[in-house]
Amino acid sequence: MSISAPFPPEHQNQEFLENRYSLINVGLKWTIVVLLFVTLNQFLALYFGGDTSIVNMDVAMLSVAVNLFMALTGTIVFLLNRQLHRRGGDWSRLMDLNMHVLGVVVMASWVVHVYLAGTQNTLIVMMIPGTAMVLVWIFSGRWAWFYWMASNVALTAICYLEVVGELPYSPLLVRPEGGAEIYLDIRYRLLNGGFYAVGSAMLIFYVTRLKAALESSHAETMRAKAELAVLATTDSLTGLLVRRSILPKFEEQLVRADRDGQPLCVVILDIDNFKSVNDTYGHAVGDEVIKMVAEVLRHSFREYYDLIARIGGEEYLVVLPHNDLASGRALAERARLHLNQQSVPDGQGGTIGVTASFGVAQYLPGRKTTTDALIHDADEAHYVAKRAGKDRVCVAGDDANQQSATG
Repeated sequence: MSISAPFPPEHQNQEFLENRYSLINVGLKWTIVVLLFVTLNQFLALYFGGDTSIVNMDVAMLSVAVNLFMALTGTIVFLLNRQLHRRGGDWSRLMDLNMHVLGVVVMASWVVHVYLAGTQNTLIVMMIPGTAMVLVWIFSGRWAWFYWMASNVALTAICYLEVVGELPYSPLLVRPEGGAEIYLDIRYRLLNGGFYAVGSAMLIFYVTRLKAALESSHAETMRAKAELAVLATTDSLTGLLVRRSILPKFEEQLVRADRDGQPLCVVILDIDNFKSVNDTYGHAVGDEVIKMVAEVLRHSFREYYDLIARIGGEEYLVVLPHNDLASGRALAERARLHLNQQSVPDGQGGTIGVTASFGVAQYLPGRKTTTDALIHDADEAHYVAKRAGKDRVCVAGDDANQQSATG
């Protein structure tokens, strides 16, 4: 039985995806609320107080419609994301697809707004790098740069069409003939566009680097958390579970045994004469003995199914789901015989043979026996094995003559 970290990578990824889903949905919800509020105020202001001598009302209502379309698309994506999350499966990838659709709609809407309000004299243009910075956190820096570049290519094309006279400049505003010459001048556009491009690119670059640094720090924190969890739940010498980590798993197996109507066995074993090994050969050799016994137990029982723990200096606990007393005793006997075939270098040119005494107890479904009671029964059986001569298996409730013979 090999022990891995209690927070395997797939669980860490799931936690990350759940947090990401929550943040995206909260952001979407409030963005939709703000957009609807802005759209309503924009509509009321234009409908009741719009000055047709300044503002082209048809174009202004088109601007309102674009905002409403963004809010509607965001609402649909928000509802789809919630539905996908509830259904499970590959919801995260489908959510990303929804967010890409929303990203295209939002960036295209900003381009339309910038054109309607005037490509050279509106602060709305800063919504493009602003949205790109949000996309850094939703997707990645690469996607943010892609959307930013695509939007600016569209803006450049619009500027060109304005300069050559194919598109009117700032169709939202009604102004005297010739009122936009300064904005059509190519020198002004190069200066203004260069400032915008450099400034917004620097912002996106900074946010991308900041996100990368935060993700790296988060990954280091998660690795440290996993390592601490392993240290808290496993024995540093053998890699087996420790008492405090096996007991909750033991409780779960009792619940499962009741549910499935299957018995369960508990094995307690203790290395024979371990104190004399430490006293004669030193603690380094004693540690090798402990590690060797742990390896024998790993190979004697079912990997990823049975539970194995080191619960004391030279004492081990094994939980065997779906095993009655006879099969539990047979498995313990197999481990005992396997242990008899092993030896450990004594550090003085020789080897040490190692034996252990085993006690086995059984849990029957519906008995409502506690883990402490089962461990106590197995421990008592193991003491019977010790008193009977060691290197043998005893089962709880048996007389002293119901013991395996010494190999």
